[in-house]
Amino acid sequence: APWSPWGECSAHGLEVRHRAVEREPAGGGRGFDGPLSEVRSCVAASAGDCVVADWSPWADCDRTCGGGQQRRQRDVVRAAWGGGRQCA
Repeated sequence: APWSPWGECSAHGLEVRHRAVEREPAGGGRGFDGPLSEVRSCVAASAGDCVVADWSPWADCDRTCGGGQQRRQRDVVRAAWGGGRQCA
């Protein structure tokens, strides 16, 4: 059978995928001798920096005449992890 999708990355930094034998050999046929499971590392790095989206457009000014403020924002796409650089 085809391989399953890779599973979730475990706390140990490993992911697994499986496949099954769809039909056992019959009449003296050759059996399947390949692996039924594979394991690989899913830790690309030991730390990741904060990632933020682009700035939003400027909002309208909060005053119609003199001394007002405009605001804009950007969202955190991925928080820092493993000691990576924090969002500022």
